[in-house]
Amino acid sequence: MMSIPFSIAYYLGLRHIDTFGWLYFLLPLVSAIGAIFKNFSYHLNYLVRSNKDIRGEELSLFNIIVTIVAALGPVIGAFLVDYFSFSLLFLLGSLVLLASYLPLYFYKEQKLELNFSFKEMWGKFRDKRDWSNFVSFSGYAVEKTINTIVWPIFLLIVLGGISQTGLIITITTLASILVYTAIGEATDKYDKNKLIRYGTIFYALGWIGRIFARSFGWIFAVDTYKNLAYKVLQIPWSTKTYDLAESDHEDTFLFIVTREITYKASRVIFLPILLFLFYIDFYPFIASFIFAAIFSSFYVFLNNY
Repeated sequence: MMSIPFSIAYYLGLRHIDTFGWLYFLLPLVSAIGAIFKNFSYHLNYLVRSNKDIRGEELSLFNIIVTIVAALGPVIGAFLVDYFSFSLLFLLGSLVLLASYLPLYFYKEQKLELNFSFKEMWGKFRDKRDWSNFVSFSGYAVEKTINTIVWPIFLLIVLGGISQTGLIITITTLASILVYTAIGEATDKYDKNKLIRYGTIFYALGWIGRIFARSFGWIFAVDTYKNLAYKVLQIPWSTKTYDLAESDHEDTFLFIVTREITYKASRVIFLPILLFLFYIDFYPFIASFIFAAIFSSFYVFLNNY
């Protein structure tokens, strides 16, 4: 709940960046503070209630719900922007965000006994057994950054409008829901490591396909394929990540903290590179998609123990 004011301030502040230039530097900090409050507690909250034996099915169900809502977001958002304003969009988004956390007050909190110190944290970063995890986490962070920032901008340029962009994201996202149930059951029954390996290959190929996307039909085909491939990869990868966090009760929180630090550090390192690509303007989108294909292959390094 403490994260909500920061999230709302971030979205409302976006509307006034043109007027108050200093918000361009302040809002990322506001968003980061909100994420700190939310992310750790969210993952711990899930772990204490999750059933390891059916975790793949749990995450599939959660993601189906999230995907349906997220798929409708671009269409609704595009409609509000085209016919009303960004201000109304951010206001409604803030109200929905506030309402989404209210159910937390209808059940009793379950707490974990957690021991944490900075010394232990740095020790975990130095432990060679965990380095492959950090490689996997950095791959996720960089690939997700390109997918969130660069791909929508590319769609806006190629398709020429917010409505068209919102429509294609919605259609391709909804189409991928069909995979969730099957991959959730497969995750609980079969070797997660093999599923991650196969999913990684399929997903990296989706990024390579995006390099050649220049028309609505090709974009629709390659984005549908990529979203399907991501579901094949995401569920076993996320499930295995939670399994690793839970494998040693005393290190659960430490695992989550070091993972979040790896996410943020990877983005801090990569974002200047992304900025440089667009500054020199030498096929920046193609270069970004190649980087995404490379870093998406890092998913496979998640520990096998």
